[in-house]
Amino acid sequence: MINFFPHQGQQKVLECQNDEIIICAGRGWGKSAICGYIIVDFFLNRMNEIKEGKKASCKVWILASSYDLTSRVFEYVARFLLAYDKQFGKHISGGMGGRPYQLKISEEIWIQCRSTSEANQILGQRVDLQICDEAALIPEQIYLQNILPAKDGRIYLIGTPRGAGWFEKRFYALKALGAAFQFSSVEGKFYTAEILEKLRKQYPERLFNQEYRAEFIDDAGRVFRNVESIIENCESDAIPGHYYIMGVDLAETTDWTVVTIFDTETKKQVHFDRFQHRDYPLQKKQILAKAARYNNARIIMDTTGVGKPIYEDLRREGAFVEDFTFTGRSKEELIGKCIVAIEEKYIRLLPNEVQKDEFNTFEYKFINEKTGLPLKNVKYGAPPGLHDDCVCSVALAVWGLQPGKPRNETKLQQIIKQTKIKRVKSFI
Repeated sequence: MINFFPHQGQQKVLECQNDEIIICAGRGWGKSAICGYIIVDFFLNRMNEIKEGKKASCKVWILASSYDLTSRVFEYVARFLLAYDKQFGKHISGGMGGRPYQLKISEEIWIQCRSTSEANQILGQRVDLQICDEAALIPEQIYLQNILPAKDGRIYLIGTPRGAGWFEKRFYALKALGAAFQFSSVEGKFYTAEILEKLRKQYPERLFNQEYRAEFIDDAGRVFRNVESIIENCESDAIPGHYYIMGVDLAETTDWTVVTIFDTETKKQVHFDRFQHRDYPLQKKQILAKAARYNNARIIMDTTGVGKPIYEDLRREGAFVEDFTFTGRSKEELIGKCIVAIEEKYIRLLPNEVQKDEFNTFEYKFINEKTGLPLKNVKYGAPPGLHDDCVCSVALAVWGLQPGKPRNETKLQQIIKQTKIKRVKSFI
């Protein structure tokens, strides 16, 4: 017996028979619970069909941008199955050492958690049922190339909206088929109208409407806006006489080391590099080489954790390096200066897609999701499963830039450069 009693909104979802279904709902509505129930109901019915010889396999995926997100639905799956029959417990594994959860009875009968950050693992496989949690965080390319082609049954896309994107477009396409559902948090069982009214006073209106009313709001929780307006093809080698500043965000294991360099005169990003899985001695050599290439560039680097010893090594090597330790307060100040630089168009960024995507998905939180209480400091970062290394690298470099817009070259200055005349005091 599965002890689950769907509320009215969940019942509407269960009655839909379309092959692809979207549930766009506010926090606490019960998205994970209903999907856990859908998986278990499908699994148990398919097991009976296998016993009767009508089917040969049962393959279910729980997908999300990170393994942590997949665990939310899987916990309901495990709870419902163990309530039905405790013998299922011996087939459940994962959760230790970062391993993804799964229930595996045989090579043809399983429920597995998969992260879309490892897209090769879900390429070309055929499954019977897919649940995509926080689907708006999954890149559209992964959805089109890795998820849709793999379907051989039903797909459920669940999550809260996150501005305009493929998730919103898909929502309205499926709504025309009666397969898209939109519910506010108060339509679930967790949040009352009184609780939501208290939260509404603590949240910016746009962010509250997105998170709890499940409305599609452009830039609701986005920290950086209009990033596209400052993108320019400004990559260049060092110019004699110019000063440069380098922001370095170091990786530990799963993240990326990002090095970004700005010309302090033009305030343009002239160099970008992003790499992973390189030992620290090699990273140190690369940082030193880049600094030397750009006229002994001033380096500002994250010295939180592993960064401290590398910072000390760079100092001993004679590099012009400054440390920056991330705390709740210091990161708020760092990102705050970068926000101003972008909104006031003080800087220009290179047209790098990875970097642009990080800026567009970077978000803020000021409520503790577990307690519901305000945080001491605004918490900035990437959504679960995504990265913010490029953002931090740029912000570190911008931290060292002087405020104010770069001067635009006059016509006369351009002529002087072209004719290689160094200076005309009375006109510049």
